[in-house]
Amino acid sequence: MVMDMNPSFKAAVKKALGRPVIVADRFHYCRYIYWAIDEVRRKVQKEWHAYDRKKCKRMRHVLYKRNDKLTEKNRWYLNGYLGMSDELKKAYELKEAYCEWFDWAKTAEDMAEVKSRTRGLLPQGRGSWYSGVFKSHSNI
Repeated sequence: MVMDMNPSFKAAVKKALGRPVIVADRFHYCRYIYWAIDEVRRKVQKEWHAYDRKKCKRMRHVLYKRNDKLTEKNRWYLNGYLGMSDELKKAYELKEAYCEWFDWAKTAEDMAEVKSRTRGLLPQGRGSWYSGVFKSHSNI
């Protein structure tokens, strides 16, 4: 069952269908990734100078855009913000890796390879950024 990740929807589907395989749709899954990047941005920019903090807040859309879709000016801003925080850089790189995986998985024929690459993409361990993202959005 492909669906929104809302806990109410999940409960209703489980009640109606028993134990279905539930798959999050791409839009809603990506939304959690963008929310996570925004959480990291808000956390790290607290340590920045007021000018940089305000500018980054206004320019946060550069963190959401795919790297290959950025204008030269936006790439300049992005590189500046990523250079100010290793944590923000890691979050952006992980977002890009997910986007590349989604693009590849749309055309993949071999489900075993999709599963294998999925496991390779997800950092393991309680302290990983991935684990933190999904703990903070516990309804996933």
